[in-house]
Amino acid sequence: MVNFMNEIDAIFILSNYFKRYLNDKAKTIGLSDAQCRFLYIICKNETKGVQVTQKLLENYYNNQKSSVSELLKTMENNGLIERINCDKDSRIKYIKCTDKGKELKDIAKKNFTCLLNKLIDGIDKEDLNTFNKIISKMIENMEVIYD
Repeated sequence: MVNFMNEIDAIFILSNYFKRYLNDKAKTIGLSDAQCRFLYIICKNETKGVQVTQKLLENYYNNQKSSVSELLKTMENNGLIERINCDKDSRIKYIKCTDKGKELKDIAKKNFTCLLNKLIDGIDKEDLNTFNKIISKMIENMEVIYD
């Protein structure tokens, strides 16, 4: 067990474990961690009836336009997504998962669920509720910086 000097050390260590786990799992299905996360968000929003655009993904992950654009181009070339023109505005392209993308998203979602279950193992509901409040506030604090 690691003794943390401070909260930032704990965040760095947990973040590295998180990235390592998700990257390792993504590699087994021939994707990157980022591609798995994008497939998950695209499919999740499609299920809710939300039209997914590049801007939505940029905002959701707080990524730069060029990074998202490059990732989407790769995903499209690999047959994971397709871009569909908006009837009302030709500048807007909606992003949809292909059947191949949906299959891989299902595998990625199982990996996300396994990771979450491992992370919360042995933590009681009250502590998880407190954690959710704290992490929500931390995200809110960071959004102020980048909005």
